[in-house]
Amino acid sequence: NEALKNLLLRPDLDENGYRSSHSVVLAYAACGIASLMGWISEGTFYKLSMAAFLHDITLPSDEIAKVQSMPEFSLRRSQFSEEEMAAFMRHTDAAAELLACLPEVPANVDVILRQHHEQPDGKGFPKCLTYAQLSPLSCVFIVAHRMLNLEVGTDTKDQLLQFLGQLGPEYEKGTFGKIVNSIRLAVV
Repeated sequence: NEALKNLLLRPDLDENGYRSSHSVVLAYAACGIASLMGWISEGTFYKLSMAAFLHDITLPSDEIAKVQSMPEFSLRRSQFSEEEMAAFMRHTDAAAELLACLPEVPANVDVILRQHHEQPDGKGFPKCLTYAQLSPLSCVFIVAHRMLNLEVGTDTKDQLLQFLGQLGPEYEKGTFGKIVNSIRLAVV
């Protein structure tokens, strides 16, 4: 698809930059979690991968793309221009709206894009949705996105168990609970 190719090969997206590498690792992590859940269809992997490559595509810089939450955004606000701040606040919807020019993108990728900064306790953004309101693939994507903050070292098993322990009780509910249990079973 020429439109998708042009979107992913924009000059402001450095192939060695944060957004590019972050997107590749996120696609891998999300598909890995889906595999642990038994969701191994080509369509599922395609949706998660497409969401990974598009989730931060409308952000103007790698620095603003590194911001993962509203509290972090508030703390770092003075580091960003008005343009960057406005783009960050709108990027979940802006990424989903790009799909209008990509008719071959399957259904629900837009949902993942719109929900990728939500949290199971309703403290995410932009809609403050809870675990019961999030799509299953969005839940996978959210956990994978959060997992990328791990610094992989020599004992990945230990780090994954620590990560799961840091998630809190809100990640034990609904689809999030199934995801956490699947990861835990794979690790132990």
